[in-house]
Amino acid sequence: MEKISGTAEISQKSENFGIDLKSISKVDRVHSFAKLLTYFALVVFLSVGIIFLEDWKLILILQLLLGITFAHGLELQHECLHHNFFQSKILNRFFGFLFGVPMLVSYTHYRVQHLHHHKYLGTEKNAEIFDYDESSLENFKKLFVRAWNFARIPTFFSTLFNLMKGKYPEVFSTDKAKKDVLIEYLVLVTIFLTLFSLSVFDVSLIPLKIWFVPWLVFGEFFHFLIELPEHIYCKKTTTDVFLNTRSIETHPIISYITNGNNYHVEHHLYPSVAVHNLEKVHHTIRHKIEYLSVSYFDFFLEIFQKATSNRSVTPS
Repeated sequence: MEKISGTAEISQKSENFGIDLKSISKVDRVHSFAKLLTYFALVVFLSVGIIFLEDWKLILILQLLLGITFAHGLELQHECLHHNFFQSKILNRFFGFLFGVPMLVSYTHYRVQHLHHHKYLGTEKNAEIFDYDESSLENFKKLFVRAWNFARIPTFFSTLFNLMKGKYPEVFSTDKAKKDVLIEYLVLVTIFLTLFSLSVFDVSLIPLKIWFVPWLVFGEFFHFLIELPEHIYCKKTTTDVFLNTRSIETHPIISYITNGNNYHVEHHLYPSVAVHNLEKVHHTIRHKIEYLSVSYFDFFLEIFQKATSNRSVTPS
């Protein structure tokens, strides 16, 4: 599958702000391996703790942490789909798929839809796999429902049934992509139904404890927190990434959990730049960013105030 650059990257090639893009766009094997090892080590460690601990309070804490880890995994999947995690397309797809399994997200679906989003952001053709309509956040009830993504499983099965009937999203233009996404959905539904059956028929509660609760109770919520700020309440009718995208300044630990997603203007401006180098880009272009939040707390306080008072959000 062809690697697609974002519209912003194409239009801004002549304006690189003095940044040596070549040097900061190289795949860093050390960073990738460290993140890969950390992710799977956390999944195993937290899962084992959940299985063997008896104190429900400690179990709940570990499930929360595992949910955060699952949400972090989708950000690693995002890095894979840009082919910034590994140099090998095969490795990017293999591990990208694995990162998406706990949240039931197809690598190919995410990749095709997301690269389309990069290309058409700011136009009527823009469509993202994780999209947030401002009308779904206008009051606390809608915000709550959207934050926990209660439609997640029904939406998954609806997409699967459409794929099986040969109905693909408009952005799928090649037979290979259509074949790949169908295979991935079939693998995902097999995993889901197998583990769901084990829990429902009381064969084992382990899938419930280490997957369904961390994923549905915590993972979806934290993924919402990570993804929501990207473009919400920005100027979506312009292709200028300094106006249609938001960046957030935050603590390095939070930035690690989001896998650099807080530097979203920087990512849309130069999608090929390695995640760990986005901060360098940020320091160079910070003065040009229209929607810059000084913290996640500051951003979500504003969202919460809008949901509870139904007043317009003032750009940060």
